Amino acid sequence: MRRIGSKGRRRLAAASALALSLIGAAAQAETSRPGPPLVVFISVDAFGSDLFNHWRPYFTGGLARLANEGVVYPNAYAAHGVTETCAGHATMITGVYPRRHGITANSWYDTAAGEVIGCASAPASEEAGDRAGPWRLAASTLGDWMKEADPASRVFSISGKHYAAAMMGGHRADGVFSYDLRGDFAAGGGDSAEPAVVEALNRAAGRPLRPARSPSPRCQAHVRPGEETLGGELPDITDLDAVTLEGAWSLVEDHQLGRDGSPDLLAISLSATDAIGHVFGASSWRMCEQMLDLDRMLGAFLDRLEAAELQAAVVLTADHGQSDTPEVLAAQGYPATYITTILTDLNSEMRRRFNLDHPPVVTGTGPLSPQGDAIQLYAVGPDERALAEPLRTQVLAAALDWLKARPEVRTAFAANELASPPAPDVPDEISILDRMALSHAPARSGDIMVVYQPYTTMLAAMPGRIVASHGSPYDYDRRIPLIFWSSDLSPEHRHLPVNQVDVAPTLADRLNLSIDTVVDGRVLPVWH
Repeated sequence: MRRIGSKGRRRLAAASALALSLIGAAAQAETSRPGPPLVVFISVDAFGSDLFNHWRPYFTGGLARLANEGVVYPNAYAAHGVTETCAGHATMITGVYPRRHGITANSWYDTAAGEVIGCASAPASEEAGDRAGPWRLAASTLGDWMKEADPASRVFSISGKHYAAAMMGGHRADGVFSYDLRGDFAAGGGDSAEPAVVEALNRAAGRPLRPARSPSPRCQAHVRPGEETLGGELPDITDLDAVTLEGAWSLVEDHQLGRDGSPDLLAISLSATDAIGHVFGASSWRMCEQMLDLDRMLGAFLDRLEAAELQAAVVLTADHGQSDTPEVLAAQGYPATYITTILTDLNSEMRRRFNLDHPPVVTGTGPLSPQGDAIQLYAVGPDERALAEPLRTQVLAAALDWLKARPEVRTAFAANELASPPAPDVPDEISILDRMALSHAPARSGDIMVVYQPYTTMLAAMPGRIVASHGSPYDYDRRIPLIFWSSDLSPEHRHLPVNQVDVAPTLADRLNLSIDTVVDGRVLPVWH
């Protein structure tokens, strides 16, 4: 274990990044500079390093400014293997891996209850209805640490996705808001998100979402033959980030964030990049337009912060990266494909081999479907609860062997192979086994965890909905940009790899928080 407090103890080697840490002030800690009155934590969903680097020459607004004026780590990593939205947001805001905070995926299957558990769904004991919240999150967050240190601190989160907002807000948020694409913000999380706040956010959003458009001259070169057939139409997503940022700014103004002497946190998760990547792919003209829009909107948001004379510390990163469509990748010489019938075939074989009258394998989203999570698999009986022994062990062993023989599968792991924490390592060198182990929580993760071949879209192709995916343990899904920006920083690019779990401890250090909590990350020497 290590304690982060004094300057001498902050400078930790990268090789120890996976070791446990204890945030807290050392007995002889020197007096620290005042913390920023406002932390703006921006996550751009699916904004991997490949996107950041590919489109960076196009940036002239907020992304250009952050990249040119901030401390930039273009090669940060989500070290865990199941690179999904809920897991990534929980990891960046807690400083611990999914195996510790428990948010292993967007959903998982409860074989005791025979039901799918959404990562932000409320247990029946909470009597919260369908409100999203952090009830399943088993670790404290940056906002929780701020509240513990100073109860007058305010914590707000807002996103286009309910589970991203729930994770970023943490357990003690003053307000958690998500946009539902029907034109309204919805409240989640704690009971302090009053209807009046939601009404104010909806007034701030104001206008309807922009309909689909044609490519601008700058993005015309990225139009691909057959793209509209491949990706269909997505008229209701292109303004999602603009609406989210308008809602975020209304929170700054209505609650006078950063102005009362206590540090506040505004967590913003922007969701349109992920949606456009799924529907059109990472190199499409739609993504080109999204990158230009994101750059422009973030520039306007930074301008607002400065016009209001708010001394904010801004961090921008991502929950995960993304791949491109198999069609585009295959044209470039990569052996890319969609998953089509593998799970149906697996169930057919297990039914034949064991003379069963039901499909014995379900996914993390429940019974087999084209949208099913094909990474984590569970053995179930006819009642859709855990399959009884000894048949369960026999089915799992047979399923594991069958999966490993399939050409679209690189490897697969039984749960007991993932039970031990991985040895400390730098995030770009950690093994596939260890990446998957960091994503495995025994009470939630699959009985089998499957790793497909690189550049596999882990869903059946559904034009107009999904033609590309993320979720793999490969670097294109794990590698993300990490940028710190404030008026007291000198611009610097640092190409050595750092870890997604380092973000929350680094911000806690800058806020001079003296707290006791176990984390997996380390303090990056950003403000030192």
